[in-house]
Amino acid sequence: TTTTTDTKTKTTNNNTTTSNSNKNSHIVAYTTLMTACLQLQRWEDAECVYHKMRAAGVEPNRYTHKVLLAAYRQGNQQYKAAAVVKEMRAKYGRDRADKKGLG
Repeated sequence: TTTTTDTKTKTTNNNTTTSNSNKNSHIVAYTTLMTACLQLQRWEDAECVYHKMRAAGVEPNRYTHKVLLAAYRQGNQQYKAAAVVKEMRAKYGRDRADKKGLG
């Protein structure tokens, strides 16, 4: 019985690791697509990808937010950029967001 419990525990841990790995790969995929949009001078498409990412339940990381800020900078969208900075400060704390060049 102990072996069965150990096996179940290992399986649960592996599933958690796989789940985290899938989440990270989704973040990377969306962020890479956003970056490609920026390189093509299509900031609105980058913004659309970001919103689709959120709608799919994928939580952006700091780098994703930085790419979104770059999109808003490219599109001269100061108010939208300010909203992203506010969101980042709420999520990561003012000091951590400011250390990433948002201050």
